[in-house]
Amino acid sequence: LCGFELGDLEHTLTVRTIVSPRGEEFKKNLTVSQATNARDTIAKAIYARVFGWIVKEINCIIEPPIDTKVSTISILDIFGFDGF
Repeated sequence: LCGFELGDLEHTLTVRTIVSPRGEEFKKNLTVSQATNARDTIAKAIYARVFGWIVKEINCIIEPPIDTKVSTISILDIFGFDGF
């Protein structure tokens, strides 16, 4: 779905790679807690991007013509649409 290999994702979530100024690479396995935090951070970032895309698409679809006067506003939240 996101375009990356499962093995690459697993490695990214479980191993920290540090590169020294001389170009040496040092790898350290993350703790379960650190890996969980990394997973959750990626999930939140994906969710935020998808939600932003959905809102943008909905706004494009419901956008009135430029010469139309708009007197209402609708807000999408976790409970659905609210019109004012």
